[in-house]
Amino acid sequence: MELEDRLSRAVHEALARVETGPGDRPAAEAAGRGLRRRRRMASGACALAVVIGGVGLVAVVDTHRPGDRLPTASSSGWRAAAPSPLSPRYDPLMAWTGSEVLVVGGHTDVPCPPAADCVRPPATAVARDAAAYDPESDEWRPIADPPGRFDEFIGSVVVDGDLVVADGREWSRFDADADAWTRLPDAPEPGLRSLTTADGLVYALGADRVRVLDLEQGVWSDLPPDPLTPRLSEGSLFATDAGLLLTGVDYDGVAPDEPVLQQVDVWDGERWRRLPTTGQLYDFTHWTGRHLVSIDPGSADGGEVDGWDRAYPNGGSLDPTTGQWSPIPGLPTDYLPPSDRPWLVEAADGPLVAGAGRVYDDSTGQWRELGRPDSPLDSELTAVWADGELVSFGGFDSDAGYDDTSGLAAQTWIWSP
Repeated sequence: MELEDRLSRAVHEALARVETGPGDRPAAEAAGRGLRRRRRMASGACALAVVIGGVGLVAVVDTHRPGDRLPTASSSGWRAAAPSPLSPRYDPLMAWTGSEVLVVGGHTDVPCPPAADCVRPPATAVARDAAAYDPESDEWRPIADPPGRFDEFIGSVVVDGDLVVADGREWSRFDADADAWTRLPDAPEPGLRSLTTADGLVYALGADRVRVLDLEQGVWSDLPPDPLTPRLSEGSLFATDAGLLLTGVDYDGVAPDEPVLQQVDVWDGERWRRLPTTGQLYDFTHWTGRHLVSIDPGSADGGEVDGWDRAYPNGGSLDPTTGQWSPIPGLPTDYLPPSDRPWLVEAADGPLVAGAGRVYDDSTGQWRELGRPDSPLDSELTAVWADGELVSFGGFDSDAGYDDTSGLAAQTWIWSP
């Protein structure tokens, strides 16, 4: 996780200890969620001091050991793809159908500069067009315009080759073969998030329960509410072979000198049960088919005041079948990128997970460095895995400045392991 993510985590951990007036805590938590939604920018390893309401915190420490080395395989190369029919942009919605990469919408305004507090861009700054790329033939084709202004932060999932998008209560489905969008039944509540799928069903996390959309029947239903206490907050959903996993944290149930660690509840089709508390600080991000993982580098020890018993890693790996959590071998305990100008994309599919300038293969335990293509782009990068290759589209060159859109790009780059 980068600087804004670390700040957000520090805010939340402080809120668990600080008495607030009516309305203060919800507002602060909403601000934290806004920070996490911003595109991540590269930052060096540092100790981050935060002061909230007169309370000092040291949220992150660098515990890197100079002798540590990643179990890496040799890095492979990038190649440029054919020019796309789309205009320059950043943060589009990208998805892999199984045969094509879909690039939908995205932002055409100037992105927010690092460390700046920017207002939400106008709706007109989000593109209303889309295209599909075939990596095998290296060919693009325009596809039907999306029904809304979509970007990479909107809820989406691919089901049997079709892209399902959640835009508030309005849900849509794109059939790439028919080149057509169709409206799905309205969601039972707005703001459903963390979409995941299994057996033709789409699961989404609501305010107090998991909602389920049967795409074939076009019917919404609910899972029984999770009755386990303390209730987990900031949850995410993952459909796995072991059942539906609901991850999250309990900010209120820990002492000031204890870390807030990730927890996981499992719906096995009949009941909810809670797995043993994990040993990691940050959210899980991907189900590899074997493990629930997060490859966020770095660790924290709670700082000098109310410090924890030791440093805890930000990422890790969980086997939901056994409930066993473990560190990921080779996951860096610092925030240092593998190079001066890493290609910072985040994408995951099957055993392959890209992030922080590296790729982790959960099937082999190996790491690879992404390096970078011959491109000046350095921020707002978006990518998706396509048949074992990483396809990146668009982005921004910060050296071009933030006064106009000259730094935007419509480049497509492909990385092969």
